[in-house]
This record gives sequence, C-alpha cells and structure tokens, in this order.
Amino acid sequence: MTHESMLLGAIALVLVILLSAGFAVLPAMAIPLTVLVELGAASLVTPVAMVGPFHVYAGDLLAVALAVATLIRLRQHGTAVRPTGPLVVFLAILLLGVLRGVAAFGIQPSLVAGRQMLAMLTAAVFFSTVRVTPELVRVLRNWLLLASCVLVTVAAIFWLQHGFGTFAVTGARALNALQALIVLETTIVVVVFPPFRALVFRSLVPLCGLIVVVLSTQRTVWAAGLVAAAVLVVVRQKSRGSTSPGGRRLVVVAAVLAVVLLVGAGPPGVTSSLTAGYQQTSATQNSTFSWRIQGWSDLINRQITGSGTDLAVGSPSGTGNQRLINGSVVNVEAHSEYVSTLTGTGLIGLALLIWLYVVALRRSRRQLRSPSAFVGQVALLFVTILALQLTYFVGYSSGGLVGLMLGLACGFVPASDEAPPAEGLQHLMPATTTQNSLLMRTPATATAFFERYRPGDQGL
Repeated sequence: MTHESMLLGAIALVLVILLSAGFAVLPAMAIPLTVLVELGAASLVTPVAMVGPFHVYAGDLLAVALAVATLIRLRQHGTAVRPTGPLVVFLAILLLGVLRGVAAFGIQPSLVAGRQMLAMLTAAVFFSTVRVTPELVRVLRNWLLLASCVLVTVAAIFWLQHGFGTFAVTGARALNALQALIVLETTIVVVVFPPFRALVFRSLVPLCGLIVVVLSTQRTVWAAGLVAAAVLVVVRQKSRGSTSPGGRRLVVVAAVLAVVLLVGAGPPGVTSSLTAGYQQTSATQNSTFSWRIQGWSDLINRQITGSGTDLAVGSPSGTGNQRLINGSVVNVEAHSEYVSTLTGTGLIGLALLIWLYVVALRRSRRQLRSPSAFVGQVALLFVTILALQLTYFVGYSSGGLVGLMLGLACGFVPASDEAPPAEGLQHLMPATTTQNSLLMRTPATATAFFERYRPGDQGL
C-alpha cells in the first residue's frame, strides 16, 4: 500500500468520523449530502479515490457515516428513537449477502454489486430515527429544489443544442431516469409545500417541473408521475375537502399536465419526439420493455432454480445479472428494484421491502386527518412519494434518495402523539387553508409539545 493510498485512507476515515458526529447531533446535515451524492450518481459525476486496490466513492463514505451515526443516535437516545425494525433486518440480510460475496468473489466485486442497495438501506435506517419537523422539511425542499434547478438547466441546454427530436434519431435524452425522478419528486414537494408566496410562482415552479418530466421521454417516470398526480389529487380532496384552494390548484396542475401530454408541449419536434420515442420503446420487437421482461424472466428463473439459501436470502453479492439475449450471455443491471431485491436479498428481502412500504403508507394515511395542518401535509407528501416510488421500482432501482424518503416515512410520528412546534412554520408554507394552519390553533397544543420536544431531535 503506497503512502498516497494510506493518506487517502486516513482522510476518508477522518471524514467518516466528522460526518458521523455531525449527523448524530444535527441529522438535517445528512440531507444536502444525500441529495448531492444522488445528483452526482444520476449525472455520472462520482468522485473516487484509490485506497490500496479499492475504489472509494463519496457515496461509500456517506453510507458508512450514516450507519455509524445511527449507532451513535441509538446510544445517545436509548429506546426513545429507534430505527425501524424491518429496515434493520433488511440491511442485515443485505450485509449477509455482501459477506457471502466477499468470500466468493472478493471485496471489490461484492461491494460494487451491493453499493446501490447499501446506500438506500443505510439512508433509510438513519432517517427512520429522525423526527420530521418544519425545519427538516424546509431543508429537504430547498436542497431538492436546488438539485432540480441544476437538472432543468442542463436539460434546457441540451434541447437548445440538439433540439427536441434527438431521442427519436439517436436515442439520447436530456435527462436520464434518475434525473427525471429527482425533478418529479421535487415537483411534488413544492406542490405540497410551496417555496414562494406569490401565486404565479407557486404555479409556475411545479408547472416547469412537470413539463421537463414530460419532455424527458422516460416512460417509467411518466407512469410514476401520473400515479403520483392521481394519489395527490384524490387523497388531498379526501383529507381536506375538494373546495380548498390547494385542491383546486392541484386539479388545475393535473389538467395542464394532461394538455401537455396530449399536444406534446407544442412544437412539432416535441410531438414527433414523444411519439417516436414511445413507439421505439413499445411497438418494436427489440423494445426496451420487451428486453427487460426477458431479462427479468431469466433472473427470476435463476433465483427460483438455485439453492434454497439463495432463494430465501439472495445470491452472494457480485453474482451478476447474466441474461441470455439473442443467443448471447450479457451481464447488465436488472432495471427493476423488485428484481434486484429478489436477487440480492431473496424472498425475505422482497417481502420486507413491500411490507415496509405498506406500513409506511398506512401510517401516513392515518395522519391525513391530523388536527395539525403540518402533520397532515407531511402525510400527504409521504403517501404521494411512496406511491411514486413503488411505480418507479418497476423499471429502475435507486439509492440514497429513495432511502431518505422511505426512512422519514417509516419514522413518522403517530397521529395521537405530539404535534410539531409552531416555530418555523412561518418559514414553511403548507399548501392548505389559513383556517387549518397550526398557527391558528390554541397555544395549548404547542405548549404541550414543547414540554416533550427534544432539541436534539430537531431537523437543524
């Protein structure tokens, strides 16, 4: 091991220690780093350092820091703030697969294969110990908005340079699936918690995000967006009443999205691009969808016909995703979170993934009619985001951003528990009526909460 590698290893260790200590005390610090690492991964900007024979990425340091910070928080708070149990079991099964992969293939291949799911689960476990406060939501919204502004700018430059018909000709897209997902989730967050008071900006910002998602020609993200829009409108009307201004705005946004989809956002180049792109990935024998179906079938059959251990807890990390395509064996990504979970953590892991989402959805759904306007709005946000992610999982896998949202939803406080403090809500405007605002409630609710509220649990 060279002196340079030893120095880089020492720097990495110091960074992990500093980040772990910071996350344990101020958990909101983990949000910008998680968003930035995910943005980098989506844009193929992944800083890497060679420590001996190993490639160490920024996401690896973040995952280790989140895991250590979870242990520190658990030790500090005792039984008051526990990580969600099924998430811990899920992570343990994945780590077992990584250890089996190390024994079979070596450290580097095993870690490379399990890196994405490790990022998701370490983030989910950590954020399940974090209380959702107005400060935390504001930090999440603002950093997602910053990341989306970068992506929208990149997409606009791409379209100005290459035009709207590039995908139909070359298959190149302005945004890949993960980039489009970041923009879509940001759009939902700013619809539920608008960052601006002026009505024109409160409508213009999500509309811009919707148009960019439509023009990205990512069919899986389109499907996820339509599911999210339907859930957002239906659940919103059910929880707050269809006459609320927020409900009417959501209906208007959904109508605009439908018009944009129908006319292809105006220019003929856009219309031809959307139409040709859809036909290219749907109507031909060599379509992306049929190719994925064939790959999923191969991977699922391999898992079913393998050993009982592999079927139960997954194949050793690094086994690979071999597929037989046109008579040739290729090794590519599974392109489905459900299939990746089955191959990596087996039937137990797949059952845990579905169970976690069901529990998080039910917990958030019970909060929709909370007497606290803030809690109700956060519940609406989680129900929509979780439904979006379940749809996105059909065609793609994801990492830290999914873990961030899943962890916060799993650790969401019960409706009968405390309400969030009034402090900070004046800087975080929920998309709800003034009469339902927590600031209009009697002071007794806030006073009772402050008596039980831990400063260490704040988002900042």
